Amino acid sequence: MLAILQTRPFSFSYLLCLFAVLLTTTACVTQEPKQYNLQTAFETAPTDNAQQRFHSVQVNPEDAGLLHLFRKDLFTAGAVLSAVLIDGRPVMEMTSGKATFPVRAGSYFIEIRYGLPCDSWFSQGDCATNPYPNQGHSAQLTVEAGEEVFLEIRFLDPANGFAFIQEQQDNFQSTSSQESVKKLVALIEPEQPSPRQNTAGAPARQTPSGFDEKQATTERDTLVLLISDRIKNGQYGAAIPLFEKLDRLPVPLDPRTGFYWGQTLIEAGQTEAGLIKLRRYVKSLNTNSAYYQPTLRLIARAEGS
Repeated sequence: MLAILQTRPFSFSYLLCLFAVLLTTTACVTQEPKQYNLQTAFETAPTDNAQQRFHSVQVNPEDAGLLHLFRKDLFTAGAVLSAVLIDGRPVMEMTSGKATFPVRAGSYFIEIRYGLPCDSWFSQGDCATNPYPNQGHSAQLTVEAGEEVFLEIRFLDPANGFAFIQEQQDNFQSTSSQESVKKLVALIEPEQPSPRQNTAGAPARQTPSGFDEKQATTERDTLVLLISDRIKNGQYGAAIPLFEKLDRLPVPLDPRTGFYWGQTLIEAGQTEAGLIKLRRYVKSLNTNSAYYQPTLRLIARAEGS
């Protein structure tokens, strides 16, 4: 969500471009980044021979679905570490290989973040606290018990980074297992239910009577696209009322909404309002969150302007 707001370090994009030149003899050119028609939502579905895959991970198909992730072992960007985050929590990192996760039924926000490994000569100085500084593709993931989805983590180009591409199970099964896969959780499930915090840090509103979750989810996704479009065109002021409308919806939001909302307010010249939003947001983060350090840097930059 709102990945266009994330500013990728020039040096990192330059290195990816350089790797592409060295490894594929394809020159990088200075032009507008290519636009990809990427999916904004994925859903599990019934599949053949699913029982065997559920059995292999010792999961009852009545209790969860399966998320299969894989990344081909390719030359271009092969040294770059890609991480998959679910609702803001890292669940896996890899340079190639595959992994299967049992997932409790529900709706999740799934994203790719990436960076050079910390032991690389070209990694960023704050790699220890911010190991995945670059934002890739993000989408909603809906999981039903007994169903599966197969997603490839594919490198698109230096400007766009990595994206989720839905594939057939044969492509997952034909991918070699690699030691470069590091699973960070055994089971993906929603966080313990508690009063949902809205992006301003206040308790969530009660669900209204006659609430239509599907309609609200569609409205949320539409607003996200509109916000992204406004920001892409530099119309920060026009994006602010859309954030406000988004925050009033009684459905889960991207955990990073507070970060992007604060950043947009600052870009629109409403620095104090942006700082209030960011200070509330950073208090909700764990210090090991991928957004903890970037939020602190954004606050410090705005305070010094």
